[in-house]
Amino acid sequence: MARPLPTPTMIRRVRSHAGWWTVAGDANSLQRVYLPHESAPAAIRGSVSGATEAAVSQLAEYFSGNRRTFTVTLDPLIGTEFQRDVWVTLRAIPFGETRTYGDVAVQSGHPGAQRAVGQANGANPWPIIVPCHRVVGGDGKLTGYRWGVQRKKQLLERERAAKSR
Repeated sequence: MARPLPTPTMIRRVRSHAGWWTVAGDANSLQRVYLPHESAPAAIRGSVSGATEAAVSQLAEYFSGNRRTFTVTLDPLIGTEFQRDVWVTLRAIPFGETRTYGDVAVQSGHPGAQRAVGQANGANPWPIIVPCHRVVGGDGKLTGYRWGVQRKKQLLERERAAKSR
């Protein structure tokens, strides 16, 4: 069973081409990234350090086209064991590339669990950092994304264009 998200001690916002994202965590680990359309806690004033600072900086670099991978520490206790297996596999998908739900199921050690991979993608608390937008249907078609299929398409197109530079 997944543990509930802890109460973050640091909350910051980062601007992207598509709006404001909210980053929640503490000095040790990142606990959540909120998409621009999601209801997020208000930013807390004060110093930012550790994982929260790293997440804000790395997301800003990604949105400006200057970052392809993330090194920020994620809260290791969030999610079920299966979800964490999937999220580790998602982090290994190269920038600008895609994998199918079936590929992710096999690579995460759970062959045949494509639907469960889809559910783990939907439960991903760290969009962009854990790139669930890089997972497509078995036929290569873009399928569900918390932020909408059109946004998923835009993210993949931006990554492919940046990769070809």
